[in-house]
Amino acid sequence: MRALQATEQGAVVEGEAFDAVIVAVAPYHLPHVLPESPLVSRLQSLHYWPIYTVYLQFGQPVSLPQAMTGLRGGTADWLFDRAALTGESGLVAAVLSAPSGLEGIDQQGLVRRVLVDVRRLVPQVAEPLSWRVVVEKRATFAAEVGRWCPPLRAAGPGCYLAGDWLMPDYPATLEGAVRSGVAAARALLADYQS
Repeated sequence: MRALQATEQGAVVEGEAFDAVIVAVAPYHLPHVLPESPLVSRLQSLHYWPIYTVYLQFGQPVSLPQAMTGLRGGTADWLFDRAALTGESGLVAAVLSAPSGLEGIDQQGLVRRVLVDVRRLVPQVAEPLSWRVVVEKRATFAAEVGRWCPPLRAAGPGCYLAGDWLMPDYPATLEGAVRSGVAAARALLADYQS
């Protein structure tokens, strides 16, 4: 990542000057992009939640009710029929967003729980031929009460922040990221059209 410096005249990125920049990165990347910003010390107060994705490869096609199926009362939040989405026959992806209650469970135990979820929808499915668990440890910010949320101009003149973590009314979602990016672009245009 390139470091940038906010100045009264705009932003400087590795010696190249810009009138303005929109910095759209995860909060834990901001110290690398804006190493001298006072925001860096405040970012230590943010907490994160993981997202788990469990991939199950079956030897036969598995047809879920929908290509993307939401679940309630199980381990997984979503099941994705990868055959319907990408043509990968027999592959099911299960997503667990900000899961709790997984402390001390190993990957095989997690796979067993997800298989129970799949069998709720497709009871006849056999054992998977293979599986893989991917964990993004800082996938989403923790939407905690009183969470610090800097204003989009907090990085200095000519430097606008964008990202889902800057939208206090939204959890970590694509909608929050898009709204933040639109707000940053509008602020930049308003500042530079006047």
